[in-house]
This record gives sequence, C-alpha cells and structure tokens, in this order.
Amino acid sequence: MAVDRNGRSRRRGLKQAGVQRDFYRRRRPDGTYIQDVEETMGRLESEAIPIIRALGDRWPPERTARATLAQFLALQLVRSRGWRGWHDEFIGREVEGWRETREPVRPGGPAPSGADIEAVGEALLDDAGRLKKMLELVPKVATLLGHMHWTLLRFGRDRLATSDCPVVPWPLAGPAREPGPLPWSAGIREMVEVRFAISPQLALLMTWLDEDDRTEPRLAAAHHDRNLNAFVVAQTEHEWFHRPGTNVRQSTGRLTPLSVEVFPGYSDEAVEGSLRRKHADQVIQPRLGEPTNTVTVITGFDPNGSMGVERGA
Repeated sequence: MAVDRNGRSRRRGLKQAGVQRDFYRRRRPDGTYIQDVEETMGRLESEAIPIIRALGDRWPPERTARATLAQFLALQLVRSRGWRGWHDEFIGREVEGWRETREPVRPGGPAPSGADIEAVGEALLDDAGRLKKMLELVPKVATLLGHMHWTLLRFGRDRLATSDCPVVPWPLAGPAREPGPLPWSAGIREMVEVRFAISPQLALLMTWLDEDDRTEPRLAAAHHDRNLNAFVVAQTEHEWFHRPGTNVRQSTGRLTPLSVEVFPGYSDEAVEGSLRRKHADQVIQPRLGEPTNTVTVITGFDPNGSMGVERGA
C-alpha cells in the first residue's frame, strides 16, 4: 500500500512503488541522454535485494554481504532529497568563495576569470555533475556505515513502514527530536544512529557502539515501531509504503533515538569516543578528494580494541 504526502493511499505493485521514470537520466554535451547512472544503481540493487530478504535467516551478514548492503544503504542516503539540497547549497557556497578570492586552481597558475567560475559552478550543479558526485560518495559513505555496530531488531508482527527515502540518519547534539526531514550537513560521521526497515517485521539499527555485533537479533520494544515509522514517514519525498493490512502506528512530539533505549549508556559522548568511528576516520581521510571503489567494513570487534577489518568490492 502506497501513501502520498497528502495522505491518499492506493495499492501498488512492488515494481511501481516509489518509482520515478528517468530520474537519473544524464544529458551528454551533444544533447543525447544516457542511463548509465540508473544502470549502475540497478546492478547494486540487484545484488543487495537478495541479501536484504535473507537477513532474518542469515544474521549476522558475512563480509561480502555486509559490504554490499552498506553500499546499498549509502546509495539510498546520497540519492535523497536531503543530500541533493545539501550538495547544491555546498556548491553554491564554494562558487561564491571562488568569486571572492579568485585563487588559482593550481599554485602559481592564473586566476580564474568570472566566466570560468560560472562555467565550473554550472557543471557541478547540473544533473551530470550532481550524479557523478553522488556515485563518488557511495563507497566512502558505505565504509562509514560498514564500520558501525549493526543490530537487527525483530517485531512480533507486521508493524513497519518504509518510504522512497528509507534510510533515516539521526544527528548528534540533542537527545530528542520531532519527526521531520533530518539535516544532512553534518554527514554520517556525525550521526548517533542510522535506521532502515528491512521488512514489516525487521529493522536494522546502526550505531557507533564499541561492541561486537555478531549477536542474535533483538526483540524490539512494543513502542519502537511508532518511533521508526514516524521518522521514515516524515522524511518521505513522494510516497511511503506498507504491506496491506499492517497497522502502521506513529508517535508524535519529541522522540529519543532508539539506540539510547536499546543500549543503556549509549550517548553522544560514546559516539565521540568510539574506536569504530576513529578507525573509520583513518580509512576515509586518505580517500577524501580521490575516486575509490573500495569499501572497508568491520566484521568483528573486541572490547579491548581489536577489530576484524576487511575490504569488500
């Protein structure tokens, strides 16, 4: 069942839910169009969907499955309305800075002209530039997600909804928030948790907890579905979905992160001191500004600080 932002609901098939035709189509300089981004995304989704469907029976995921799922979740984050808005604002600020400083692109080189700056800004903000940056970010965001602690929450009956923006990040700074689109400006590193509904009965909760996550799924509390649903519905771009007959309950008002309820003692301070997070920084920093297809994940964690760090394609 699909529900639009005006509350109108209708039955839709799985292949039609949340679909926008030609949304990732790029225009070549000669005026023709290409679907290479859509094809790349389709290949990743085809690899990830069987893993998602099997998670309830094959938990925890092994290295390759974890890396593939991390890339799929990263893709859902960077294709979102929140990321697109952040990207365009960031490029706008950068272009304005170039106008003011006119610093050479290369040390000792000539200062760029106003026309050069405008041309670069337009190239970065058009569909091709935005989509190129989106795909470049996927392995790096996936590495961050792959370093996080993964918990599978299990509900006793169909309770969960999802949407066309299914991955919900929860930023640091503040124990409670009202449901709504969450800011992207801080990036995943500055998130206290990330959530994703696997199915109507399963949800993935990712945190920076320094514990081994090779554990059995946890039984969710009775009210956790209200919290999960409230935020995934609130950040919907066009439609949110649920299995027909599902009782989709939603909380209102200021809500706390699920992680602080599931893991007593987990807090912003724990995030700041997380060894998982520090290791992710060490892996990511050398890759900033450089293209990479490598995703690095943690497949085990010892409380004394040793980590099973593995690379996935």
